Amino acid sequence: MPDPTLKIDSTTVLSKSGTTVSVDSGLNIKPAFSAPDTSGVSKDTTLPIFACRAWANFDAGTVDGSNDCTINASANITRINRYATGKYKVYFTTDFPDTKYVACGAFYNRILSPNHSDITASIYDFYLLYSGSASNGGNSSSIAFFR
Repeated sequence: MPDPTLKIDSTTVLSKSGTTVSVDSGLNIKPAFSAPDTSGVSKDTTLPIFACRAWANFDAGTVDGSNDCTINASANITRINRYATGKYKVYFTTDFPDTKYVACGAFYNRILSPNHSDITASIYDFYLLYSGSASNGGNSSSIAFFR
């Protein structure tokens, strides 16, 4: 059996000869959570550009038999679980490197309140508050995470 190679277009980017694997030195592989490529972005400011690392539009008002909310659209979020009235956990597909991320959301007449004692690199725990009490969100709730 011949040694395998990986080509993109007609350029060999990865090859194996015996037990040696070679990677094209011009190949630019970015690790997860690296800074976004802004080389082609036109901007009218000197402020840096930061990427949204996870987001979801979901139905916070109803849940299935596992207490999971219906996710209408998302990126890097596996599921959102409502574990009690107005209390939710967001499970990330790819973990953050730490807990130094920021969450923001849009919930009809509700305030997002993080549960700081239970936030990890893989799960974000939060409450939705209405007049100071935990309250379920609506059918078009949104949450986004930045780092």
